[in-house]
Amino acid sequence: AEDVQQEYADISSGFLEELKVFFEEVISDNLIAKIFYGCLFFFMLSIEILVVTSKIGERKCDYDLLVEQQLLIKEKSFSITNDKYTNAI
Repeated sequence: AEDVQQEYADISSGFLEELKVFFEEVISDNLIAKIFYGCLFFFMLSIEILVVTSKIGERKCDYDLLVEQQLLIKEKSFSITNDKYTNAI
């Protein structure tokens, strides 16, 4: 453990270096860690797949329609403002 700490202290402490040390020292040497992080990865992946597949056949929800309406209002407002300034010049 002290070797890892010394090696880690010698390199810059960026995220990629931390990730490299994590994979090399924790996951590659420990079977339980491999199983745990593998299960965690597949659990998160299954949640994402569930969300994506549930959205496939859906119509637009009220939130999507509201966002589209707000965008149309902002575009119209921008167009009116732009026309006022263009005509004023």
